[in-house]
Amino acid sequence: MRLRGIAWWMVGVLILALLAYFGLQAWVNHRATQAVERQLALLPGAVQVEYDSIRVSLFRRTAYVDGLAIRLSPQEPPFRIASLVIHRIDRDNPVPHELMLELRGIEKNLVESSLPYAAWLRRHGYDRLAGSAFLHYRYLPDRRRLELERFSTGFDEIGELELRGSWPQVVPEGVPLMDWRIVDSVALESFQATYHDEGLVRRVLGRAAAGQGMRPETLAANILAEMEWSAAAFDDERLDASVRALRLFLAGAETIRLELEPDEPRPLGQLRDTVMVDPPRAALDVRLLMLLPVDRPRLDGMAD
Repeated sequence: MRLRGIAWWMVGVLILALLAYFGLQAWVNHRATQAVERQLALLPGAVQVEYDSIRVSLFRRTAYVDGLAIRLSPQEPPFRIASLVIHRIDRDNPVPHELMLELRGIEKNLVESSLPYAAWLRRHGYDRLAGSAFLHYRYLPDRRRLELERFSTGFDEIGELELRGSWPQVVPEGVPLMDWRIVDSVALESFQATYHDEGLVRRVLGRAAAGQGMRPETLAANILAEMEWSAAAFDDERLDASVRALRLFLAGAETIRLELEPDEPRPLGQLRDTVMVDPPRAALDVRLLMLLPVDRPRLDGMAD
């Protein structure tokens, strides 16, 4: 009888534990839905977002928004995202000071899209986008700095891109993050970009060459000759090394890395103006360096 009583006591505890778990899971899912809805309310009114469900993994402390459809306008076909995975988010500020998320299963119909980038991609033979993306950034208010820990994206038959960087704040103290215009609000301190081509560069080069009645190799040689002439006027090893790396990339290397490390932070607006007037000078100002990395960028997201 005593063993039977212990057994029933254990069953009771198990039932209570299951009820507590599922009750907590429902409460967490409800809170996650509220948090997502608050963020969606910050989007411009023309942007329409629909989703199938929101769920939270208590053990991984990760939220999943499944079956997303994002329309930039009523006439525009949506971006469809199989799952938005939120690994980390700051809930204390309207615009999160830290965010880490993944977009899995991105799809976009380019044939019916009226957006300029869609028309450009169609001209190069693309009728759809299919890929994924990952983002992790932090804003450090005590240091007045925006840190892009990592942004990476990859699309089938296009390529894979990974970005990292650091930008000190140059806007006056007290201006809300949501009111920033990036080009007027931050300065470039460091930046790295790694690109692995899976067809886009070759298609662009081929189409541009055909439009001028020449072979892609000839057009690439002409572009490089122009860059070498511009770089020679400055007698800077970093510029010379960048032209050499670009030559190898256009000749068939699939991956290229770009690094910017100015001697002191450069306001983005100032850099933009310099690029428009004197691109080689802008490259010197940010100490541009292109190189061919040995390893490819790691563009996969976080493990479940």
